[in-house]
Amino acid sequence: MHPSPTLRLGLVLLALPLLGGCGGSDAAPSPEARVEILRARTQGLAFLQQDRLPEARAEFERLTELAPREAAGPANLALVALREGRLEEALELADEALERASDDAAIRLERAAILDALGAPEEARAEREAALALDPANLEALWALAGGSSDLDGFNAPPDRGARLEALLARTPASLPVRFELVALHLEGGDAEAAAVQLEEIRRLVPQFPLDGETLFDRALTS
Repeated sequence: MHPSPTLRLGLVLLALPLLGGCGGSDAAPSPEARVEILRARTQGLAFLQQDRLPEARAEFERLTELAPREAAGPANLALVALREGRLEEALELADEALERASDDAAIRLERAAILDALGAPEEARAEREAALALDPANLEALWALAGGSSDLDGFNAPPDRGARLEALLARTPASLPVRFELVALHLEGGDAEAAAVQLEEIRRLVPQFPLDGETLFDRALTS
């Protein structure tokens, strides 16, 4: 199985703007060139969604040729390389993308995913912190840095995990995964009352209470 970030990350990276010059020229791309750039991005995304990685790679290589000064080409090639398990190549491509757009949080998150796959969790955490500094409302960075269970293997939750989860919840109040993480955190800390409050809110959001929620609710009641 290929190590891979979420498809959401791919969608974000494919949306990176292409506003600079093409083909080594400082002039803005012509309307015809813009059409070709858009076609390469769109087809690359379609192939990526279908897990047709060689075709996706070819489209993103074409994108890089059409817009050689932009970050979108190498950033998306890095995503393909990560999906293919070519981790060193993926890291080099992500570094190349960062040289062109050092202030782009999406590329920082991609680099973090690559570092996770390479077994460098502390470096990955530093990249996510950098992404969050660039985009304080970035939900993916907040979730990962809070120790979200679906993103990282072997990630040590930070001491401010609760604050990060609360920040996530403020932006996504209907998020069941965030609420379940908070319930588990409250139970670990011995705060059954706070856990029960979250579980009651989950029950309100989902009248057909999930099985996992029932188990946590029972724990809260007996604590």
